[in-house]
Amino acid sequence: MTGATWSCRNWSGTVAAVGIAFLAVLLTACEGKLSGPSPTVGDVTPRLACGEQVVTTVRIDGTGMSPMGIDVAKDKAHLALPRVTLLRVQDLDGTAVKDALPVEIPNDPYHPEAARVRWTDQATMEFLVYPELGLTPGLYEVTVTNPNGHQVTLPEAVVVVPRPTLSAIVPDLACTGQGARAFKVQGKGFLHMKGTGAMPRVTVSSATSGTVTVDVETLTDCVALPGRADAETCRTGTITLPQGAPDPTLVNALAGPDKVLVLITNPDPGACHSEDAVTMAIVPPPSLAAVEPDLACVAQGPRVLTLTGSNFVEVAGDTPDVAFGAATFPADAATACVAIAGTLLDAKDCTTLTV
Repeated sequence: MTGATWSCRNWSGTVAAVGIAFLAVLLTACEGKLSGPSPTVGDVTPRLACGEQVVTTVRIDGTGMSPMGIDVAKDKAHLALPRVTLLRVQDLDGTAVKDALPVEIPNDPYHPEAARVRWTDQATMEFLVYPELGLTPGLYEVTVTNPNGHQVTLPEAVVVVPRPTLSAIVPDLACTGQGARAFKVQGKGFLHMKGTGAMPRVTVSSATSGTVTVDVETLTDCVALPGRADAETCRTGTITLPQGAPDPTLVNALAGPDKVLVLITNPDPGACHSEDAVTMAIVPPPSLAAVEPDLACVAQGPRVLTLTGSNFVEVAGDTPDVAFGAATFPADAATACVAIAGTLLDAKDCTTLTV
């Protein structure tokens, strides 16, 4: 650590340079200006953080970031670290922000256990971005101020993003028991880290049918984020749930449709997740138990058959198709039905069909 010096006016005698050990005495005896290291900042890593749910450690690389001892003459020495201050300069859409108030990262030398700033050496510091800071989403500049008052500001340093919002999964009713199925997820704040190619992940889960997490395959309706993070925020993504998802063992054993929760998680370093109550319904394959009558002659006219079983799904009045060999007919009616939970569709789970 480099020792600071103190230059005085109206001081009897000449003081050319005074070490840290005498600083507290001189502060009470004269007015002046501290000299010493002047910080520089080359970059911060990462250049993006989520302001909610998670804690992100941001590293500052530079030079001359120097702490200073205080209260050393009182035999109660403390170490004052350089201050780190954030100032929002742009909204996420790139609009300039006026009259924003700076946010100083907690760094009280008298309560180091509560500090959210860490000093390694004059070339490396770290600070935390965490929910309690209450940072408004946007682009922030970072200012490092040494205890001697010398400071430096890095513009366009860190972009702070909110958690993603999930508004819908389309379709929200599906049978995965006999094949993979494609879906769209809709909302806002879906993060694409263009530099690394990292995409969000979607989790579908319930206590009954298990849990599966898949990568978002494509993102559309995107806008570039301000700053140097090389990232964009999007509104629509596509995913594929594999056959038997969420859990093939559990899905194949379902007695009926299952309501499952859907959430989306952004990639690091902005790995917040949605908190919206978006659900879908997973329906097991239909099961046919009996056909009455099981012997019929149709050569001289139509015959009405009754099919019983489970997981016969009717959607907005559309009934399942029934195949007899190469011939397929829509069921005339579905009865003994109950509403299917988890979907916004007018869907029913039935046990009887007539055709």
